[in-house]
This record gives sequence, structure tokens and C-alpha cells, in this order.
Amino acid sequence: ATVNALYQNNLKPIYCDIKIDDFNINPDYIEDLITSKTSAILPVHVFGNPCNIEQI
Repeated sequence: ATVNALYQNNLKPIYCDIKIDDFNINPDYIEDLITSKTSAILPVHVFGNPCNIEQI
């Protein structure tokens, strides 16, 4: 459901792999996915486990 906000604003999501221990976005992989077209990073906190926002 979160990604629908991107589609509704004509944005193209680029997905990042997750950490298997908490199913949240893996901050170690984000930097390699950032390009000049990147306008935002949208982390989603899964199953009540907060993402590591400071590292993101």
C-alpha cells in the first residue's frame, strides 16, 4: 500500500533488499541504488520493527 503513493504521483519506485532478521530495508544497500534521479527514500517500518533511520 505504501508504494501506491509513489505511483499516484508518477514516481518510479526502486526497491532495496531487506535485512532478514527484521524484514526492514537494508541501509547497507541504499547508497548503490541512489542516482541523480533519486528524489526520496521511503523506508517502511515492518511488523512494528523500526528501520534504522539514522543509518538511512
